[in-house]
Amino acid sequence: MKRRLDDYLEKGTKRVNKEAKDYEVFDIEQIAKIVAEKTVALLTKGLLDELEKLRTDINDLKKDVLELKKEIELLRKASKIKEFSKRSGFDIPQKFREKLENFGYVLASEARNEFNLSISVFRRIASRLENVDIIESGGDIVVVDKNAFKDFKNRLSKVKTSDPIEASRSLGKYDKLFLTLRKGGLLIYDSKSGWRLLEY
Repeated sequence: MKRRLDDYLEKGTKRVNKEAKDYEVFDIEQIAKIVAEKTVALLTKGLLDELEKLRTDINDLKKDVLELKKEIELLRKASKIKEFSKRSGFDIPQKFREKLENFGYVLASEARNEFNLSISVFRRIASRLENVDIIESGGDIVVVDKNAFKDFKNRLSKVKTSDPIEASRSLGKYDKLFLTLRKGGLLIYDSKSGWRLLEY
């Protein structure tokens, strides 16, 4: 009888010890899993923060590069105009240079009033400039830088309104260029494709 009781107690003790060990192992595994998950979450957050910072730095760098390209383009234009002046011995007014560099185009009507240039002198300047288009429209003459004209066309393609006044206002510095081309019949509005520039 005593031996049976001892055997029973021994078996019970072993079972309790086993369950305790299992429970202990279970606890440790769960804790390790939670710690691992938290660690991964923290590392992931840190990595995402770094990636976001890197993305911001790259965007800032792109903006700086675009600004630098614009500055280089302006310097290039100024250099070409100055070189033309030296070669031809023909002095181009400083304000004319600035207007062409900043606005991308100059109207003969404005040059006459602002720079005191006659039509013949304006034509002479226009004919010797490089990388420009010369357009006669609406009783006026326009000298427009080719890159600026490309920018104008790109902006024009995004104008949705058929109202010419609203359209000109939406084009910013190109407003007078728009109105001059429209006055000469070189710009028309199509209900399907919007504003279109005709051949000149």
